[in-house]
Amino acid sequence: INRGQGPPGVERRLFFNVIRRGGPGIGTTAGGGPDAAAGGNPAGAGVPGGPAGPGGAPAGLQDAGRWTLLARHQSGSLEAAVGAVRQRNLGISFGILLLLGASVITITVSSQRARTLARQQMEFVASVSHELRTPIAVIRSASENLALGVVATPDRVKRYGSTIDTEARRLGDMVERVLQYAGLEAGRPIAATAPVEAATVVDDAIRATASLAATAGVQVEVDVAGELPTMLGDAAALSSAVQNLIANAVKYGGADRWVGVRVTAHDGRRPDVRIAVSDHGAGIPHRELSRVFEPFYRGADATARQVHGNGLGLSIVRRIIAAHDGDVQVETREGQGSTFTIRIPAASPAALRAGGQVGASTAPSTPHLPGA
Repeated sequence: INRGQGPPGVERRLFFNVIRRGGPGIGTTAGGGPDAAAGGNPAGAGVPGGPAGPGGAPAGLQDAGRWTLLARHQSGSLEAAVGAVRQRNLGISFGILLLLGASVITITVSSQRARTLARQQMEFVASVSHELRTPIAVIRSASENLALGVVATPDRVKRYGSTIDTEARRLGDMVERVLQYAGLEAGRPIAATAPVEAATVVDDAIRATASLAATAGVQVEVDVAGELPTMLGDAAALSSAVQNLIANAVKYGGADRWVGVRVTAHDGRRPDVRIAVSDHGAGIPHRELSRVFEPFYRGADATARQVHGNGLGLSIVRRIIAAHDGDVQVETREGQGSTFTIRIPAASPAALRAGGQVGASTAPSTPHLPGA
């Protein structure tokens, strides 16, 4: 608001609601300030749009004692101001829509994963219930026959005793797998680490699965290279991982009933020890390869053939090996078999001298733990 007369650059701020241009010789406003009646603009210059009066000034603004109100929005015209606000609101709305869309997608994916996990857990409970019921029923029946004297000859007593021992081992292995998985999920720390020889790990695994392989009529062929580097870790847990792989190969092997275990050392930027377990079975369909290490997951072939298991074996293997800073790889050809390879870093001389620790978590395991 510029006063028509007075020192240059002097501005006074007034607040007007309505500006009304009155009749001849009178300028009327709906508001004013303390200087509204003082000074003026006798020429009426700078007020566009009014009718011309004497001297070229707009009619109604020739009075020197009146003010001239010039109002302009900081954005320019009213259309520009409205357009800027509209663009800002559109940007905010678009951002909110994107956020809502991302939230809906995230919720949908999480819900699908939760439903899948719930379904797998229900299948796991059903499978474990069935697996528990079978050995319990066999043990109970055999023990009752022995207690009642139904079995009298030494040969039959020995056979019944062997059956009870086999089913008890199967029951104990199942319980151990579930407890081990629960320990892994709870982040239970690994047992005290120490230098471990790969040959010893494999020998323990072969002995633990010998009964399973003999019952299935499977020949286990072992090839251990010489001069293998020492590893650092939990020998029982590593043996448990190898046992799981051998037991899986026995269960899913081919008609030739062959399983191969090969141990090698690989030099390079990161030297490691590799334990490969192979079979000549039907192989794993490529659509299932990305899920074989998921807990509770069982392939379509295992379900169709009603192979005993609960889907925890490979998940436990991966967690144990990851706890030792290693990894597990699988190679498969449908109709020709599969090979699971465990890779564990070799211990450096400095780590062996320091008795280094494996920075991960697994639960201590028992030496005898056939796979799932």
